[in-house]
Amino acid sequence: MGRMPDDVSERPFAELAAGECPAYVDLLLALGQEFGDLDGDAVRERLDDDSRALFGIHELSPLARADHLAAVMDRELGLSAEDTAGTVGLHFHEVVGRRCGHPAMLAAIGAELALRAGVAAGVYASPRRWFIGVGDGDDLVVLDARLGEGSTEPPGEVRAACAHELAFCVLCGLSSAYTQLGRDDDARHAGRLRLALPVQPR
Repeated sequence: MGRMPDDVSERPFAELAAGECPAYVDLLLALGQEFGDLDGDAVRERLDDDSRALFGIHELSPLARADHLAAVMDRELGLSAEDTAGTVGLHFHEVVGRRCGHPAMLAAIGAELALRAGVAAGVYASPRRWFIGVGDGDDLVVLDARLGEGSTEPPGEVRAACAHELAFCVLCGLSSAYTQLGRDDDARHAGRLRLALPVQPR
């Protein structure tokens, strides 16, 4: 099955977009389903399995938690950033399976892994970089989503990105990528989905 019909108002993505901000995994999987079939249960099971290496992380210091998460994602799971992966690198389910994709998707994966291990986590962003935020309040540590390839330069201003904001950025990227591929219908569909989100461009 290919992309769903044009009317997005009564489908899972629109329902999640219209309500309170959902979990990253829920909204990103609903987004992926707008462009084709996927096995959401299999993706969640993969994340559950991957998170087992993080169990006990809540007992570590804030900085040690971030270091351990980075080590698991980089060395044990083999996750890596690839800005040029096109549409595949911007679909969460594809990146979970391929272990490679846009840094924004790696940030979402890292946050989901930490949450499954019992640690507060979220996606954070600066104007040019994506981060995994581990912990909260005074214990918050941000980890460059490029992992071993991340910049050593201070990130400057970093802010939290909820699932709605992350999906907005992903849809902007998908619209551009689909246009470059000549898939104009998919590009327009990404634009319609973006309009369903309660997010204004920054």
